[in-house]
Amino acid sequence: MSNVEKETGQVRECTGCQFCAAVCPRKAIQVTLDDEGFFRPSILEERCTDCGLCVKYCYKYDTQIWMTPHSGSVVAYSARVRDLAWLNSSTSGGIATMLMKKCVELGYHVVGVAYDYETDMAVAETTSDVGRIPAFKGSKYMPVYTLGAYQEVLEREGGRKYAVFGLPCHIYPLYRRATTMGTRDRYLFVDFFCHGYPSIKLWRKYAESVKKRLGTSRFDRVCFRSKQRGWHEFVHTFSANGVEYVSPRTVWDPFFTIFFDDLILGASCYNCQLRSTMEYTDIRLGDYWGEIHEMDTNGVSAVAISSTRGQRLFGEIADLVDIGATDFKDIARYQYYGRCFAVDLRSRQRTLGLLQSERDMTDVFKDYIRAYGKGKKLERIVRIVVSLLPRRLQFWCKALYRRLVHMV
Repeated sequence: MSNVEKETGQVRECTGCQFCAAVCPRKAIQVTLDDEGFFRPSILEERCTDCGLCVKYCYKYDTQIWMTPHSGSVVAYSARVRDLAWLNSSTSGGIATMLMKKCVELGYHVVGVAYDYETDMAVAETTSDVGRIPAFKGSKYMPVYTLGAYQEVLEREGGRKYAVFGLPCHIYPLYRRATTMGTRDRYLFVDFFCHGYPSIKLWRKYAESVKKRLGTSRFDRVCFRSKQRGWHEFVHTFSANGVEYVSPRTVWDPFFTIFFDDLILGASCYNCQLRSTMEYTDIRLGDYWGEIHEMDTNGVSAVAISSTRGQRLFGEIADLVDIGATDFKDIARYQYYGRCFAVDLRSRQRTLGLLQSERDMTDVFKDYIRAYGKGKKLERIVRIVVSLLPRRLQFWCKALYRRLVHMV
């Protein structure tokens, strides 16, 4: 047999999901951050027996990823929770955490992602406590440490039901194992529309600069995709020692500028098939971007359902949510469903090098922008001009841009 380092049949890049380490019966795989700032497995040869379990459920070696044949097989909705406080503290329409809360009430242990304030990292964890659910709110744009949560699920799945919330690449190996082992009925899978996640180096450099601004060594609270400036404007809110800092608008913010340039995504993100299929999940959630909600500042969730399990779960929160039927194509056209990225490897290495340096985020960002080509510089100028327009004109310009870029 083989393992994830010896196997020669690799057809894709590692997603960093860490499931191989969790499923290993001899704990012969350790997970660490690599030089680029992504989680990667490595084999402890003295423990490995080449049993092949780590390869069995690995995305890298699956030559037959199931692709959803047509969008008509997916039921789609727009949705927003009616509780205004819940909505305002959520990234989009508040549906993910509302589903988590309902899953706990239905007897499921929920797997979600929380922010670890000691390590400034995103960590997956399990809970059956409704009071812990708010910690899972909001996006976390960085690699997620999933190993501990995976291990707990695998050790206790015989006596528990799990509702697993995560990225498509996090859900995929657990879905495959559950269907193989006949335990699928014990799971609900909810993933998110995704275009990729950036190197942890970006977040660490950024967080370091914000801590310096706040005069602290530890955040008390971090709110990703805060709605301080409305749903359409991507900002972070940080709190420490009673002082709050709200990041600048997207175009001026180094984190979001570098992230959305797609130079330092995970290697598997550029040609990911999992973000473009609904075959390994029950529900997929995201922001409902597009012309229908372009003037909305409160947030609306896109909900795509691909199974009867997912339909039943969504029905459980129907009396708490404003729901509208829609077409999956209308959701997908403004997401990264079915799309791949091209990447300039030289620019990627240069950016990772800047983030690895001892220089602060301000200096790194200046150098990063200075390296833009003429086309990117012009695009940035246009974005800056748009950001200075009245809100209604901003929305109109952004909506026009999205329609041109995502036109299908």
